[in-house]
Amino acid sequence: MKAENTSDFNRLANIFNAWLKPQVSGSAGGLAEISSYTLQLPGKRLRPVLCLAVAEMLDVKLDSLRTPCLSLEYIHVYSLIHDDLPALDDDSLRRGQATAHIKFGEAAALLAADHLQAQAYKVLTSDRSIPAETRLAVLDTIAKASMDLCEGQLLDVSAPKKGTFEQQLAELEKRHSLKTGALIRAALSIPSHFLPELERAAMQSRLEEFGHHFGLLFQITDDILDVTSSEEAMGKDLSSDEERGTPTYVSVCGLERAQELAAESANLAKKSLSEFGEKAGFLQSLCDVIRLRDR
Repeated sequence: MKAENTSDFNRLANIFNAWLKPQVSGSAGGLAEISSYTLQLPGKRLRPVLCLAVAEMLDVKLDSLRTPCLSLEYIHVYSLIHDDLPALDDDSLRRGQATAHIKFGEAAALLAADHLQAQAYKVLTSDRSIPAETRLAVLDTIAKASMDLCEGQLLDVSAPKKGTFEQQLAELEKRHSLKTGALIRAALSIPSHFLPELERAAMQSRLEEFGHHFGLLFQITDDILDVTSSEEAMGKDLSSDEERGTPTYVSVCGLERAQELAAESANLAKKSLSEFGEKAGFLQSLCDVIRLRDR
């Protein structure tokens, strides 16, 4: 990551981490301790960073995004706890540490994830600093993304192992547009709800387009790293898709074509924000950071 990109990313991530810290500090015992454990594992905080980056691009005050960003991360982490469970990916490592069900037991992890999902909605609905209409729109955006995420997860565990190349590619795009892309698109669209109504529609269509390509880019790169990186670098198990026979962009397209698709998605994502000019610089540069990442 270039120095200026690292600086911008870390600045936005640190803003979010300062908001998160009071929510997880001092949690001892019960479901709060289990959810806090996973929340505090070292991670990129990509979704809150995307939300804050769009807010800066649209001149929306960052402080107004505190509870929406917390809600996004709670939903993301709840989905990770579920994703790691034996019934789904059955992973023992997450961000280099034991997954929640390995450390606390399967039942406790499952309940902690459910608790986090409810907490995501509670923290947002209780924020009276956000106008009620805006709060409801943000809540609706996050709830729909969470529902899509669950639908994508179901497609993931029941993904067909056979089919023509075109069928498998279409299935991959649909599955990951839901499982990976839905929450990313939500993060990108939330700041637009803080704009006047006349500005909102045009912004949302561009952000939706960017989010579609960026989400695919992130997933394609993830699939590439599953075969080119190591568990030590990634901090997670890399063999679950292969062991289950779940199709990935690499298994369907081959490594070289998957890398080409990642580059194409990055270029389309950057192009979709061209009308924002220099204000979109960080988000556009982030596409190349994601494409070239090694973890």
